[in-house]
Amino acid sequence: MNVTAIIINVIAVVGLLIAFAKDGKKAIKSLKMAGRSFIKILPMVFIIIIIIGLL
Repeated sequence: MNVTAIIINVIAVVGLLIAFAKDGKKAIKSLKMAGRSFIKILPMVFIIIIIIGLL
């Protein structure tokens, strides 16, 4: 991993820890919503990866 990716991941983890410290239920709810959004866009991501792989 390069430095930029590490910095972004650290910021995300710190933000998640702060969210859990403030209100754990809201943090879990937001993680579930993010997971559902990720599942919804996953087929399109696979299609894009396949198309790029064919080029």
